[in-house]
Amino acid sequence: MPLICPRWSPTPHHGYIVVTTSATDLLQELSRHTGEFTVESVVDRTADANIDSGKFDMLLGELDGRAFMVDTSMVLSDSPDMIVAMSTALGTVVGCGAETVSGSYWLTAARDGQPLRHVFVSHAAMTRGMAMGEPLPSEGEHPIEDNRGAGIFAAMASFGLDPSAWLSSGPAS
Repeated sequence: MPLICPRWSPTPHHGYIVVTTSATDLLQELSRHTGEFTVESVVDRTADANIDSGKFDMLLGELDGRAFMVDTSMVLSDSPDMIVAMSTALGTVVGCGAETVSGSYWLTAARDGQPLRHVFVSHAAMTRGMAMGEPLPSEGEHPIEDNRGAGIFAAMASFGLDPSAWLSSGPAS
């Protein structure tokens, strides 16, 4: 599965996996659950990445001992059982995303193998959303289903895992 290419800009229309460990550890644990990944290139700045979501390219990086992955497939970040299982080895893991055109939003947060919060909303499916666990402090002001994607970024920040600084700088592979 390709991991990256050059020229990209972040939008809320992706999934994210963020963890309290290194990018190497994240990739190793993710590979254990999904199969092998291939690093195609390394960029100094995330803005220099050329992500082709049709090829399920991803962007992986690390900042201040935390790892961040942009999941263009929106499949990996929306795999609650895998997110919880990965937290056994990685500590705190958050998988989340927003596809605001269809009105789909998801969040799974876990620490040390224990689920902390799970939210899934899909307005396009015309189903009722679901939530488990205590609401995050950020959800009052920034609900997960915020149509600009601000809710998922606020949720990641609630765990000290906001990728914004990394997304605006890099490096990434």
